[in-house]
Amino acid sequence: MFGGMKITGGSFGTDGYAYVKGDAFDIRSSRKQLYPLTSIARVDARTESQKNFGCFSFVIGAVIFGFILNVVIPGIGFILGIIIAAALSFYTTKKQIVEVSFSDGMRVVIQCSSGQVRRLVSLPLTKSIGR
Repeated sequence: MFGGMKITGGSFGTDGYAYVKGDAFDIRSSRKQLYPLTSIARVDARTESQKNFGCFSFVIGAVIFGFILNVVIPGIGFILGIIIAAALSFYTTKKQIVEVSFSDGMRVVIQCSSGQVRRLVSLPLTKSIGR
């Protein structure tokens, strides 16, 4: 069993969790469904990256770098400290996203860990998707 994969979209809504239990794919959201693993027609995986700015790290960095550089380079050191803190306050978050399509045409988009992605893409697939 592996599970606790957050549902983020698809035919079952945007909330809930998906689990793989034995030989079944269990979807628990606003619409509950239990699929045998043999009904999985397609598994597509991707990584989504998002760049963010950390306000807290900027303030702390500006104070620390500004103080240190102002001691080393009086006057302009504080301004350089703010610039360095701003440049270092950007960070990237990555999410592993998997879209699972079933032989009946239904699909679910889930957020997973890297290990869950490896297990999902290694599941046996059916030959075609019925629409």
